Amino acid sequence: AAFQKAAETAEREAARCESAADIIGVAPASPSAPASAADDASRDSEASTQREGDFSENFSEKRERFTFSSRARASRADLARVLYASAHRFKRAGDARGEEESLEKCLAACERAGAAADGALEASARHELGLARHAAGDFARAAELQTAYLRACEISGDERGEGAARQARAYARRDAGDLAGAERDLLQVFAPG
Repeated sequence: AAFQKAAETAEREAARCESAADIIGVAPASPSAPASAADDASRDSEASTQREGDFSENFSEKRERFTFSSRARASRADLARVLYASAHRFKRAGDARGEEESLEKCLAACERAGAAADGALEASARHELGLARHAAGDFARAAELQTAYLRACEISGDERGEGAARQARAYARRDAGDLAGAERDLLQVFAPG
């Protein structure tokens, strides 16, 4: 219950940050705005940009500039962590459906978080969701998720993760009837390279 409440709070915060960005004009202007208003906004923006440029010369370029959209992405990354922890609670409680839903929402939050997302958490969520989908009999989706996990492990150099992804994908392919694909994956697990 506490994790669900935290997830709802993080989602509300992300939505609030987006709406605040729209209200104060951080988001792009809508195409339906009148031309004169767009021209005024453009002139104001140019003047504001010049002032910000003069102001920012005194500060290091390494400092991250606060924007509502960056805060919203960070909130979504936090939401993804909460949903991942929630999935583990569901798994310990034996609620496979709750685990799958939390992992799906976790992946959606990671996608919406963009660069703020934790790549390792996203990869782990894909692997665990793939295992859950395999247990539910959705072998094609399981193989797809394991393939995404495998790519993430290859990029990060995680050999142990690569082996786990190949093995899980091989079992999903085997159960889907793709014996040749399963054999290729297992050969990669036992004789890489």
